[in-house]
Amino acid sequence: QADYLLVHFPYATRSGTLSLSAVSAAIQRLTNIQRQSGTTIICEPKLGDERAAAGIGWLRDAPRGIFSSAGLGLCWDVGDHLLGARSEADYFRQLDRWRSSIKVVHLHNVRFAETKYRWTPPHPSRSQVNSEFDMRRIIKSLPQKATIVSEYTPQRVATEAAIETSFSYLKALT
Repeated sequence: QADYLLVHFPYATRSGTLSLSAVSAAIQRLTNIQRQSGTTIICEPKLGDERAAAGIGWLRDAPRGIFSSAGLGLCWDVGDHLLGARSEADYFRQLDRWRSSIKVVHLHNVRFAETKYRWTPPHPSRSQVNSEFDMRRIIKSLPQKATIVSEYTPQRVATEAAIETSFSYLKALT
């Protein structure tokens, strides 16, 4: 038995838009699947093509209880939300707005290299690198009752020691 089913939703391509009626209809379908299967469904809003923020940006104006009133949880992907936010203030405003619906957090930093980016584990020294976000405040602000899943791109992480340091860092901050 799975603890939950994670669905990348809502998602929109670079040029796509999301209407409240379309999202509401999809939420009703997800609620029916959850009821029929007996498995909790967690929705993870995603960036679209080429880092388009349509799926994540839609949350700015969405009704606050749209997921929780349907019995669905929300997954907060830190990296996607950092990339999709207009500013750091916008990131924290959205986190606070959705805090009570967040059941799972996908936690990772983002390293930029030219036009590409990679998921990297939070690390105390890397938070000081210009190409990554300062994770200390971000980690401290996450909902305490949420399940935290550490994500990173394994072929881009230098050593096992870096991963171990990341887990120790996370434990110290949570």
